[in-house]
Amino acid sequence: MKSDPQNGPALQLPPREANKTAEILTLGVFMAGTWLIAPALPAVVFVAGCSYLLAKGLYPRFSKLENPKKDSVCGVCFYVLFLAGLFFCFQPTIIHDAFQYYAYLASVAIDGDLDLFNQLYLHNTYRSYNPFPWNSARYVGTAVMEAPFFMLAHGLAIGLRFLGLDLSTDGYGTFYQVVVSLASTWFGMCGVLFSYFLTREFFSRRTSIISTIAIWLSSPLFFFMFFWNGWSHPFAFFLVSAFLLLWQRSRTERTMTHWLVLGVILGLAALTQPTSALIVLFPLCEALSKCSVPRKETIFRYAAGLCLCAVAALLVFSPQFTLW
Repeated sequence: MKSDPQNGPALQLPPREANKTAEILTLGVFMAGTWLIAPALPAVVFVAGCSYLLAKGLYPRFSKLENPKKDSVCGVCFYVLFLAGLFFCFQPTIIHDAFQYYAYLASVAIDGDLDLFNQLYLHNTYRSYNPFPWNSARYVGTAVMEAPFFMLAHGLAIGLRFLGLDLSTDGYGTFYQVVVSLASTWFGMCGVLFSYFLTREFFSRRTSIISTIAIWLSSPLFFFMFFWNGWSHPFAFFLVSAFLLLWQRSRTERTMTHWLVLGVILGLAALTQPTSALIVLFPLCEALSKCSVPRKETIFRYAAGLCLCAVAALLVFSPQFTLW
């Protein structure tokens, strides 16, 4: 209890109680947001309730764990939610914008060209939603991120067809949609985990897990991870989360390798969603703070790192210039 000469005694909560109050308020606000979208996604409410009960049951354990390696316990929460989302909500659907991203993969792998007329006009059942039937108006970053999953689906389709199964290998059909749709789910979940790791850099384990789960379940990210797959949002979220996490953890001692990786992530993020390039403001603002450092070698080294990052980002983004 502290005394204020003008306003009298003022109540000061202990740090633990103050944190608990903030966590309850955060949970209430974002669970309210989840409830608002319940008519469209009733499964979200069910998963949100499960996550709340699971997190509440593990809270006492979190408060006793001081070793960062114990964050693996929190990983169980995310893993359970991930499996619940797959079981109750996953729908392999690649339509609208997602098909325009996917068209790059099918055209290059199947046709061996970038003439997207076959994909976007002849094969696209939902072409009435596509304002550019002769070409794709989308960026190629999503297709790059989906490429490993597409190649896995294509290889499995060829192998199963060789074994005698009547399975199409033209890049279309349910088999391709299921495997490629998992890319949105996987990258989106990795982005959620990276966001949790980033939050742990600043807040307690308990605050980090409840805020990350609550915001994830009450945002459109959950929808694009499990219901409408193949859109750019989960991929851009993953890349932005990865960039910020690496930037934060390398602030004390950042090598040129760090700058190179940051540039690759930045270029791929811009290739996926151009607005994601705004994350470059973090190192730029950091660069301004370096100008106040009297050691010139620090400034020059940071400037060299920024240049390396910019060159790597432009090289990764260059396929979009080619398409244009």
